Amino acid sequence: MDKNTKQKFYMIAFGIVLFWGLSNIKLLWLLLGKIGSVTAPIWIGFLMAFVLHVPVCAFEKLLLSISEKLKWSIRRQILYTVSIFLSLVCIIALLGISVVLILPELSNSMTNIIAEVETQWPVWIKTLELYWPGDINIFSWVEELDMKQTIEQIIGSANSMVTVIAGTFSTFLSRTTTFLLSVIIAIYVLTEKKNLARQARKLLYAYFDKTISDKVYVIASLIQTTYSKFLSGQCVEAFILGTLMFVFFLLFKLPYAGLIGVLTGILSFIPYVGAFASCFIGAVLIFLSNPHKVLIAIIVYQCVQFVENQFIYPRVVGNSVGLSPLWTLIALIIGGNLFGIMGMIFFIPLTSVLCTLISKDANQRLKKE
Repeated sequence: MDKNTKQKFYMIAFGIVLFWGLSNIKLLWLLLGKIGSVTAPIWIGFLMAFVLHVPVCAFEKLLLSISEKLKWSIRRQILYTVSIFLSLVCIIALLGISVVLILPELSNSMTNIIAEVETQWPVWIKTLELYWPGDINIFSWVEELDMKQTIEQIIGSANSMVTVIAGTFSTFLSRTTTFLLSVIIAIYVLTEKKNLARQARKLLYAYFDKTISDKVYVIASLIQTTYSKFLSGQCVEAFILGTLMFVFFLLFKLPYAGLIGVLTGILSFIPYVGAFASCFIGAVLIFLSNPHKVLIAIIVYQCVQFVENQFIYPRVVGNSVGLSPLWTLIALIIGGNLFGIMGMIFFIPLTSVLCTLISKDANQRLKKE
């Protein structure tokens, strides 16, 4: 079979598959969802490994420079294994610190809310009595209730609640198992990184033409570079912004400095939406505890955010993503609607990769013309 015949055969086969997929879009979507749920630990593990590769490489460079300065003859594989271990320890430590900072603040906020409700409860009762319609007698309404039916409803609600609790526990157990398996797979992927890369490149060049294989290799390298720059820059920027917010809230003696600093650092990975969400959550918590400090807190937050956006973010992250605000917002909307918060984060560098590839292809076409 010659090359032209193969191309025609592939085009016909692709057309048949595409027609079947469009004709059975619901069945295809259910099939893809089932495959995604079954293989969830695998692709989540690869995604974790892809994200963890950034701190692992940073630790590896640091350990390598230290060993060279001290003139230690340590194998590269040992340094890489230690880098994986240090990355996992750092992530666990960051999660632990976040929990330690957030839980006491949430506990204090709930205590303040309960105290505020206890203080305002008599005022609310008097207001209710003042505006309660005179022709509605709540006591007669209570007497007219069918107690047997009410008890049956309560029992039915209790049974459904037990079912919900059992389903929630089962879902939690399943997701915990998926998470642990994903972590194990991510560690194995990081450990076998070189072998997996060599095998993937071997299969790529074995089953596809050299031209296609070269393009795929270039695209994969571009994706890896773009995501590494984006994640490393965002991590540094999140740490700086969260620390600044924590320090300035302490200087102005505003409550929930630790909680708002941690939330700001975590949510700063989501452009636009993250800053608004952390500011809104902080304003609500401060309003519940100290209403007279809400305006000051919002002003301080916006000032720190403005300084960070104008002076720190361009220097730390720079043009690693290289997207204009319009394309960033478009990527944010599409990624959020498709995959939620993770889509918001990962669609920005993905859009940057697509724009880079389209720009290079357009430039090559214009040069040929």
